[in-house]
Amino acid sequence: MGTHVKKLLRGLGIALIGLMGLAVLALAAATHTDAELERVIRQGVRKDGTSTMIMPSSMFHWLTDEDLGRVIGYVRSQPVTDGPETDVRLRPVARLFVLSGVFRPQVSMIEELPPRAEPDRADPVSWGRYLALTACTECHGNDLTGAEDGSSPDLAQVLAYDQDAFDHFMSTGEALGGRNLELMSEVARSRFSFFTDDEVDALYSFLRARAQGDVETWPGPRAPTPP
Repeated sequence: MGTHVKKLLRGLGIALIGLMGLAVLALAAATHTDAELERVIRQGVRKDGTSTMIMPSSMFHWLTDEDLGRVIGYVRSQPVTDGPETDVRLRPVARLFVLSGVFRPQVSMIEELPPRAEPDRADPVSWGRYLALTACTECHGNDLTGAEDGSSPDLAQVLAYDQDAFDHFMSTGEALGGRNLELMSEVARSRFSFFTDDEVDALYSFLRARAQGDVETWPGPRAPTPP
């Protein structure tokens, strides 16, 4: 697809769906207390009491207190600079998506999840589950069975990979057969390539155990569906 066409499609998307300007993180953090940051990051609730929509709070729900503290500490350590204001403007198609449930408030998604549990970092499967829930659910769904629209697969497909092939995919973005996947290859290079060898091994251990039916996706019983 040519650059010109991509620009036209982007313009069409802005016109039909909407425009979201994201505030510089350090600037946003400066206007929130730690408690307010925890609430928006892990619970999906903004300062004004409304739900986040795009930020994957349902993925960050699983962050331990320790890791959340590290994230907040890092953001607060960065210099505050001028940047765009947080601005959310939903066009007609986006509003239709919200009303039809295609775009769901993160709060409603978090309500369907069990409480977070402290992972056992000495257990590769437990540690791998934590890594999957905090890094993969944004695209592959909260239960890792893939996106409803088919844009991302069930991660049970890990069974097609042996350990070496999986390691190579995570570090280089090159899938089986030398393929470059439209989204996942870039995500691997920009996100998973920063995982340590032990973290990649743990992630593979969990995904493989899950695919074989040896472990559950979530660390505890599913929360009851709200009435």
